[in-house]
Amino acid sequence: MINLQIRGPLTIVQVHGLTQVDFDYLRRKNFCFSKYLLNPYSSSDLNKFTELHFGQYPIHSKETLVQITSFENDNYYDEGHTFLRLNADNLQLESHYTELAVNQKLFNYFIFTIQHGFGTAFEADIMDFDYKTFDLESFTARTIFIPGVNQKMMHHVKLNSFLLENLNRKKHSITLAKSYIYKTSSDKSVINDSFFKNKEIVHSDSYPPLYD
Repeated sequence: MINLQIRGPLTIVQVHGLTQVDFDYLRRKNFCFSKYLLNPYSSSDLNKFTELHFGQYPIHSKETLVQITSFENDNYYDEGHTFLRLNADNLQLESHYTELAVNQKLFNYFIFTIQHGFGTAFEADIMDFDYKTFDLESFTARTIFIPGVNQKMMHHVKLNSFLLENLNRKKHSITLAKSYIYKTSSDKSVINDSFFKNKEIVHSDSYPPLYD
């Protein structure tokens, strides 16, 4: 087995849908959505709101490192052999633009949240591979630009043309979360740059708080 990790700066993008009742509740309670996302004891409060999108992405930067470690498949005591450490800048990545496909028709508002942090943003275990069978040329990924996030992120990680699933293990720390509430358009089903340009932010918050 090989374990593949992409470490460094990361971004977590979440979109939650809000009804008018949800929005009124937030305003009435002076609810800091960013703080509740970072608080592990607030899950019951967050269950009030419908999650429409979740993505955890490594930032493509000079600080981002790809690390691959080989383990014996059935040996739980094997400490592994890290045979590759490579800066992400040295990889040939395909640029890609994406839209967030979310159903806005059911909601009056949505909350767009960006969390910034550092650590392991992507991790995958691939069985029946080891350092002898791994070929760097078979490892590919894309960079994407998500509307509302002004950073280039790594996505669509593949090995031998097979898309790898991010295990989303919590091996990172979050330093800042920012949330923005937008009023939705009933005739739209995607979030793209034009959507952000034409919509007014009706509420925003951050945690830790940002001050001018």
